[in-house]
Amino acid sequence: MRYILLFTFTLFVVLLSFRSPLTFEAKGIVVDASSSSPIAGVVITIKGTNIGTTTGNDGRFSIKINQDKAVLVLSAVGYNNTEVSVLNAKEISVRL
Repeated sequence: MRYILLFTFTLFVVLLSFRSPLTFEAKGIVVDASSSSPIAGVVITIKGTNIGTTTGNDGRFSIKINQDKAVLVLSAVGYNNTEVSVLNAKEISVRL
């Protein structure tokens, strides 16, 4: 009985190690639509979660995404909120 439990547990661990990762890091830049200058302090969240980040002084950001079809919500003072679908994109460019 002990060997059966040990074998089952080992098989379970091995099977879990072969599944594909569901997280990836998306990086990008947010720029002004009219002047093409980077926008600092843009709040970026994953829609439906409390996971988020902000852009740096150079308008760049990076965020770890747990889903392959996540939607990012971008908001900044003086700009309209924008939603961007990620779809496994590693580099994202957004014009507000």
